[in-house]
Amino acid sequence: MWNNKPIQQVIDQWLKLLQSNQVTDSTYQIWVEYSKSMLNIATNNPTIYSNYLSVILAASNPSMQPSQRLSMCLQYLINIQPII
Repeated sequence: MWNNKPIQQVIDQWLKLLQSNQVTDSTYQIWVEYSKSMLNIATNNPTIYSNYLSVILAASNPSMQPSQRLSMCLQYLINIQPII
């Protein structure tokens, strides 16, 4: 069970989006912006936010499918959930 409600909501919504197999480049971009905003609300830790931006940058590889990029970002949020 997650303790951080904004990030929990992002994770839950992203999982639903991945399961729907309807991840496009535009939905990925929207969700990245949304997740950055929610992470900024959830934590005042600049290192966590900066690391997330690094994950987003790594996920911007054009050879990756939008669902793969989304999965990378989602994995980071799941991993940091216990510490924020």
